[in-house]
Amino acid sequence: MIPFFPAFQIFIPVFIGLLIEITIPGVSVVWAGCAVSVTLMIMALQNENICRDKLTGLFNRYYLERINVEYEDKGVLCFMMIDINGFKQINDKFGHSEGDRGLLFVSDCVTRSVGDKGSVIRYAGDEFVVLLNTKDYREADECIDRINENLAEVNQQLKKDYALSLSIGYEIFDMKLIKMEEILEVIDKKMYQEKKKYYSSHDRRTITE
Repeated sequence: MIPFFPAFQIFIPVFIGLLIEITIPGVSVVWAGCAVSVTLMIMALQNENICRDKLTGLFNRYYLERINVEYEDKGVLCFMMIDINGFKQINDKFGHSEGDRGLLFVSDCVTRSVGDKGSVIRYAGDEFVVLLNTKDYREADECIDRINENLAEVNQQLKKDYALSLSIGYEIFDMKLIKMEEILEVIDKKMYQEKKKYYSSHDRRTITE
């Protein structure tokens, strides 16, 4: 996860103020340093709020813009695009409140499955992006298996009139050689390939029955 403002930097103005007061007797600037620190802290919190999805608490698509710039030196990473199958039918049949609950179940399930090995972002609507710190396809497949297994357990526990399922597309990228919009385009296409496979064996009209 990218910090919006490193904590130690917030206190730099206070330290500078203290040093000035120590080296120049009679000059009182520590309170000015405190004021600057508080301002920086407020700005950092505002930036984080802008990049947070209000429903799930996950980072949103604006966070990806920061990743695009700050992850260029991170080498090789895995990106996943996740879409909830039949989400429109869930909203239409059970209402948007139930749809929101479904989004929360999925976001919690994916977050637990990814753990400390990556970040989960609510990209748009019922789409999520996972940034996984791996360059190993086997590890990526294992992560997808965990997501599907954990979601199956959630369905078993909830016993809803619908079953949550996901279409997941992913690829591994060298961050120095590709831009974020290209990454999103690639994993979006791969996700829709998986969704096409899903709908080839599931009737869209009866997906929630």
